[in-house]
Amino acid sequence: VAVFPSVRTSRHRAHIIIKIRQSSNRHNSTKMDPIEAALADLESQNPPNYSATARKYNVGRSTLSRRHRGLTVSREAYIENISILTQEQENNLISYIKRLTAMSLPPTNKMVENFVHDLTGHWVHKNFVTDWWQKHSDVLGSSYLTPIDLNRTKADNNFLYSRYFSLVEKKIAEYDIQPHNIYNMDEKGFLIGVLNKLKRIFCKEDYDVGKLKGAGQDGNRDWITLLASICADGSYLPPALIYQGESGDVQNSWLQDYEPSSQEAFFTASPTGWTNDNLGFEWLTKVFDRHTKAKARHGRDWRLLIVDGHGSHVNMTFINWAVAHQIAVLVFPPHSTHTLQPLDVGVFRPLSGYYTQEVTQYLHWTQGLVAITKKDFFRFFWVAFNKAFTEKNISHAWERTGLHPFAPEVILNPRPKKRKNRVPTPPPKEEPMRPLSAKDTRKIRELLDATTSRTSREGKQLRSTVWELADAKNLLKQEVSGLKIALKAEKRKRTRKKGLFEELREVDEGNCLWLSPNKVQLARDLQAKREQEALQEKLQKEEDKRLKALAKEQEKLAVEQRKREREAAKIQREIQRDAEREAKRLAREEALYDREVKKQLKKYSRSTRSKGKKKSTAIAAITESLLDVHEADSPSEVDGPPSRPGRARKLPAHFKDYIIEID
Repeated sequence: VAVFPSVRTSRHRAHIIIKIRQSSNRHNSTKMDPIEAALADLESQNPPNYSATARKYNVGRSTLSRRHRGLTVSREAYIENISILTQEQENNLISYIKRLTAMSLPPTNKMVENFVHDLTGHWVHKNFVTDWWQKHSDVLGSSYLTPIDLNRTKADNNFLYSRYFSLVEKKIAEYDIQPHNIYNMDEKGFLIGVLNKLKRIFCKEDYDVGKLKGAGQDGNRDWITLLASICADGSYLPPALIYQGESGDVQNSWLQDYEPSSQEAFFTASPTGWTNDNLGFEWLTKVFDRHTKAKARHGRDWRLLIVDGHGSHVNMTFINWAVAHQIAVLVFPPHSTHTLQPLDVGVFRPLSGYYTQEVTQYLHWTQGLVAITKKDFFRFFWVAFNKAFTEKNISHAWERTGLHPFAPEVILNPRPKKRKNRVPTPPPKEEPMRPLSAKDTRKIRELLDATTSRTSREGKQLRSTVWELADAKNLLKQEVSGLKIALKAEKRKRTRKKGLFEELREVDEGNCLWLSPNKVQLARDLQAKREQEALQEKLQKEEDKRLKALAKEQEKLAVEQRKREREAAKIQREIQRDAEREAKRLAREEALYDREVKKQLKKYSRSTRSKGKKKSTAIAAITESLLDVHEADSPSEVDGPPSRPGRARKLPAHFKDYIIEID
């Protein structure tokens, strides 16, 4: 057998060529036992004697030496070494997928690729995941799964379900309710031109080149709601259909295919096509009671109506009337109808399938040239309804939910599906590839080699544990990161207030709701309390509104007062500025007058000196001139009366310094 290197010589796995040289007529696999035995013998020798051990076990000395020193590995180990995951990693990954599946979060192919990258630090090729799960098809599978709300998966709780079945059994015995008086009621919506997914046969060439994008459908999204009810004895009530109509009236054209003589159904309309409190009550009184009273000895026996928590049939008007007419109402635990409700489990799914078949056939007949409207709906619906609401389907639905015959173990301990036996997957490589640095990987390998033997049982167990913990750490790291993101988003959510009947649920009753007369009275008391609280809240809001309006009015008055004060201050500032301007003007005029006086005095002083006039004559002339200048410069709005003739004019005191004495 040729010697194979223990490390990769090429980065591309597809280019690796394995050459085997046959050295004898015996098959190569038979030589592995002597080699392994010789390696185990060498572990007990100190120092190892390669020649003697090789002769003892009839193996090549050089091969034994290189194998013992870790320079080479066996052919099988080399082939396993070119794989991605070790056996421990595969087991850990399978366990992780099992745990995610138990949480109703099975991973996609891309997620598994990410898991492998987290474990090994290497990205795999696009077909790796498919090849890998097919190798482990005894424990893993792959299929298209219908999405389901996580609230529903969380509600799948055996503890609550066991309490639910105990309560149902107790109340049925207490009220002596017979199977022919046990009913389940629910709604089913139809988008009249939208089809379910169906497997089809098509031209592969058109599909490959992208011409075929999908199966055609009419696409009419008018909504119609079905109110349906089935009985535990295999019978059913006439269907009630709620059409979508803005006026709330049923049009004659919608019922063109309805034959009252041979078909029994009820029709109504609402602006949205959905049910509401009024329509739910009308169904209870005009459909359910009328068609079930005879089997209940005209209302003398108790009837059981099992419903979900929709508000149209869980309200005081609905419950009060039902209890008054010997109708007990049982509400399923929240988010559990996909498991516990007979209509959801065994009837509505085939109804959707049959309706899709009828519409698809119609589209083929018309080649898609004729649109589907509300006029056509009843024709398709009635055929699908009769195919789905058969005694076999109804009885099977009650049986699968464990209600009739009463068998809680159908839900609490379901039987697993049988699987075919598969050939187990051969063990992969021994040394793992992990997203660790080369230094860390080398340190771990050196520590393991220094403390344990590769061939001893304890050494193999220790190596397996170490790498298993490393894998768990990587997977948990990714899981914790996702949980942190989910927790951060959850904290931002606001809690909502529970509904009226939601507060009456009890955990010891399986979180379901049995609306007995006592529960109805409790609901009435709770409703009265809520109405009182609502009234107090309304009064408080009105008082707060009044105080807010008063504060607003006071603020408005304060704003107006501040505005008036600002205007008054503005006027005062303008008056003050005008006064300041007037004072400045007068000061300028006074200064101008003084300068002019000085100028005139100097002028007349020079002239009188030169002409030699008398003192009295000069003073009189200067005074007259100054008075003329003063009268000319001073503004006068109104002319005063003329001065008296011969009036003596007195010279101002500040002119005394300028009097010139003339000799």
